This record gives sequence, C-alpha cells and structure tokens, in this order.
Amino acid sequence: MRRLISERVILFVILLNALVLFLEAFPTLRLSAGPALLAIDSLCVVYFILEAVLKMRFQGIKGYFGDPWNLFDLGIVVVSLPSLFTGAPALFTLLRLLRLLRFLRLMRFIPNIERLMIGGKRALKASVGIFMLVFCYLFIFGLSAHYMFGYQTTVDASGAVVRLYPEFSDPLLSMYTMFKIFTIEGWYEMSDNIAAHSTGIKAHLIRLYFIFAVSFGGIVILSLLNAVFVDEMSHDIAARTEDEVEEISEEVEEIDVKLERLSHKLICKLDEINERLDRLEGKQE
Repeated sequence: MRRLISERVILFVILLNALVLFLEAFPTLRLSAGPALLAIDSLCVVYFILEAVLKMRFQGIKGYFGDPWNLFDLGIVVVSLPSLFTGAPALFTLLRLLRLLRFLRLMRFIPNIERLMIGGKRALKASVGIFMLVFCYLFIFGLSAHYMFGYQTTVDASGAVVRLYPEFSDPLLSMYTMFKIFTIEGWYEMSDNIAAHSTGIKAHLIRLYFIFAVSFGGIVILSLLNAVFVDEMSHDIAARTEDEVEEISEEVEEIDVKLERLSHKLICKLDEINERLDRLEGKQE
C-alpha cells in the first residue's frame, strides 16, 4: 500500500491529471473523448482522496497534519472536490478553474522548493517599503492622469458624446493604464496620441509628464524592486559561499598547524641526526 502513495506514483497522477485538463480544453477533443477524459479526471480525484487517507493511516493524524505540504495538498483537493460530483459542466466554470489548482501540487516536487520559498518570503518582506512606494506613485499618477485626461470628450460619427481617452475614465482604470505605462511597453503610443490632440506648450508638457512617469515609475522604482528581489533571493547563495569559504579557511589553518608541527618534528630529528654524526666523528678522531 505504501507503494501506491510513493513520490513517483503521486507525480505521475498529477502529470496525468494536468494532461487531461489540457486536452479537455480543446473543443474537438472534448466532443470526441469528453466522457473518457472526465472519467480519468474523476479517477485522479479519487486517487488524491485515497492518498490522503493512506497517509493519515501511515503517518498518523498528528503526523499528517503536522506536515505543511500535506495541508497544502489536502486543501487543494478539498477545494476542487465539488467538480467530482458536478461533472464540471459549462455552468460551473469556476469549478473547472478550481480543478487547475491540483496542478499546484507539482510544486512540492520542484528541487530546492523550500529554499526558494524561504528566499521569496524574505524578498517580499524586504520589498514592503518599495511596494508601498510603487502604490503611492501609481496612485498619484493614476489620479492625476484621470483628472487631466479622463474628462476630455469628443463626438463620434453618430453624434454621441464619448470620452476621448476611455483608458482614464475612472481612477481605477487610470491607475491600471499608468501601471501598463510603467512597464515601458508601448508607453510612447499613449503619450503621442494624447499630445496629438493638443498644441503648443501643452503638447510638450504632456510628453514631459509621461517621460517623468516612465523614468521614475518604470525605470527607477521597478528596477529598484527587481534589485531587492534578486539580492534577497541570492542571499542564500552568498551565505552558503561565505560558509564554504569559512570552512576552507578553517581547514587551511588546521593544515598550517599540522605542517608546523611536522616541520618542528623534522627539525628535531635532523638535530638528533646531526648530534649523532658529531659523536661518530668525535669517536673516529
């Protein structure tokens, strides 16, 4: 029974379940092999339930719930369990999405996942201040862009009055638009489009506004955030390197001590040999 819940079997079922969910997303395959795919998916869910029961039996209730990975796996299975009874029809799209959570169980098989999670947690803690700075910066520029561009209107072909820049029509949408601009992907298209509807110094000020927003929001702040993440995530590597260097230094010191002792013994032996040679020479004379 223990072989039934071995790491290889669990990994195989997770990958099989992911493949079924992938194939089921194709309309032609869903029409031709939908019942078979659904049956395999249901069997995977039954296996995950059986796996949890067997682990509780072998590890004990206390041992099972004492392992964070067991709680993680059990939570995902419980959340996606309703799809087993509904068959996940089109009406229950949410349940179909919840079924995808089972693929997250693959995380436990990622090499050094514990170290990665510890590094990510440390990086998030170190980046709290920068996240707050990003939010403040985004809030200011999003709200200012809404007031500057969100209320400008024009008349369409049907004679109806519409917003000239719907991307800034409300504060939340404006913040989302500014966030896209911070990513530096096509930011100049937005600024050129707005500046094209203005003339003179106003058009130049609009361009300067977006240049300032991209320079500080997209380059400085986001680059700083990336730098903090990289630094914290590589902290373990640096710490391990320092530990290895320290261990090597200690070994070198031990070797130096041993060499010093050995050299001292050799010198003593040479002195003894010289004394014996002197005695022999004295006797011969």
